Amino acid sequence: MKKVTETPKDNVTSEEKKKICGERLKACREKMGLTQEELIEKIMELPENNGKERNEKQVGYIENGKRQMSAEYARLFGKVLGVQPSYLLGETDYELEFQASTRDLGKKDFVETVKELGIIYKKGETKIK
Repeated sequence: MKKVTETPKDNVTSEEKKKICGERLKACREKMGLTQEELIEKIMELPENNGKERNEKQVGYIENGKRQMSAEYARLFGKVLGVQPSYLLGETDYELEFQASTRDLGKKDFVETVKELGIIYKKGETKIK
């Protein structure tokens, strides 16, 4: 899976971190084929949103690196976009929990895990049974 940006290091400024988080959010949103407005609509439908009013301008501010993404927004974005909130916050390079849990597997363990999950893997393509 293509990485948008590397995980921020300890010496990264808050401005750089905002930029990285914004780039990741935008890439994930676009990958899902959603506009900023559609993303907010989906967030407002989530029970976890607790009926809070949201605005697509907030998404724009975050994507453009003008505002820091809160943990609350990261959880909501992650739920809608199907990625880990920690990825959106720049705390890990892995979008999905599966990637993080399999990164240290040996080849044999990885093949066994893939078989258990019912995934057919051939070079250049991946299919779910």
